[in-house]
Amino acid sequence: MPRLSRSALAIAAASAALALGPAAVASAAPVMPAQATDDCLAQGKVWLVVQDSAGKMLADTCTDVAASGEKLLTEAGLQVGKDAKGQMICTIAGEPATCPTKFDGNYWHYYTAGKDGKWVYSQVGANESKPKPGTMEGWCYGKECTPGKAGQSAPTPSATPTPAAAPASEDKKSPWAWLLLPLALAALGAWYLSRRNRKPAAGAPVQHDAVRHDGEQRDGGAHAAPRDERH
Repeated sequence: MPRLSRSALAIAAASAALALGPAAVASAAPVMPAQATDDCLAQGKVWLVVQDSAGKMLADTCTDVAASGEKLLTEAGLQVGKDAKGQMICTIAGEPATCPTKFDGNYWHYYTAGKDGKWVYSQVGANESKPKPGTMEGWCYGKECTPGKAGQSAPTPSATPTPAAAPASEDKKSPWAWLLLPLALAALGAWYLSRRNRKPAAGAPVQHDAVRHDGEQRDGGAHAAPRDERH
């Protein structure tokens, strides 16, 4: 079988790529990760961490500077509930579901941190605090707790990246796939037949002539005239 030339291989590869359609050539758009904590602080923003009683992160994201710690929560998209007097934050993002009517020892602990990420319990309430650019704000719910390390969980809805585009389904592929693939195969078949049926160049030895001549020689030897034994 003759070898495929480079040009024939190139034609076949190009035809196959076209037949598979654009989805096979273009890769899916990458999903960007959540903004890094260091980059957030370097831009003069505030990193917010909110952790429920089970240790689940309700927020772990970069936010713009707000007028107070309480406003930082609401501007990050977290719903805040207060006690009957309207002074103490008792629910954040549905944790707990409602404000307790009787204090059971659990409450929202409010912390702040600098670039080193070391949490320090806030000495003022969230409605009086003034978040500074390049710092962190942390909340955790329980009797005794400290917020987890910033930037270690999946981004919250306020920092959710754009999802990657779903790959095209089989029934939505381009109809060119069914047209170009047979043409490519036909072109390769025609090329192969032309190579197989190509006539030899002038002066080149022909195999069947050699066989015929060889046969004639063998026939000549077999039918040689008998030796004359007459004296």
